[in-house]
Amino acid sequence: MDITFVQPFVAGQQRGLHVDKTRCGSLTARARARQGIRMTWLETHARLKVEAPREFVFSRYSNLEAMPQWSPWLEKVVVDEQDPTLSTWKLAARGISVSWRARNVRVEEPEIIQWESVTGLSNRGKVTFADADDGASTNMTLTVSFNVPGFIAALMKSDFVGNYVERTLLADLERFRVIALRELRKERVRMHQQQTQSQAQV
Repeated sequence: MDITFVQPFVAGQQRGLHVDKTRCGSLTARARARQGIRMTWLETHARLKVEAPREFVFSRYSNLEAMPQWSPWLEKVVVDEQDPTLSTWKLAARGISVSWRARNVRVEEPEIIQWESVTGLSNRGKVTFADADDGASTNMTLTVSFNVPGFIAALMKSDFVGNYVERTLLADLERFRVIALRELRKERVRMHQQQTQSQAQV
């Protein structure tokens, strides 16, 4: 089922907000155009500071297949072996499964990763990585846009649903931050142990 964005629907159902799933069937962009469904791009941002060097943060976040570790609504991400710029994504929540293929259209290490879908769920977005003022941390900004039918756009523009989408993205970044800092600590311990061993051998 090609649903524009699962999390707001799940939230709505949990809190008594009615969503007509029959209107969210698997329509391709061409099919939607033939049926006269008006589509709208909706953009959401989330920002977070990660207390780690920008190069380290970029390298961890650019590992697309690891994303389900910090995005529980993602079931699987598979990078195409023949074309690493392409990846297949599968989202699963409350019995609803959504998949799409995306292409990285701009990757500049350690500054930006930008993508857009090529099939399935219509979306695009980018993640930027900037040095924080303290010189040792990284400011991450995640921007995600979904091309949704007008009736869903009206729903997502409400404070209730819009804030939920933003909180969902921010929660993903916060989980990523925890994982990245844990890996950074392990790496620093490993480097310290190697230095200690090297000094002991001298």
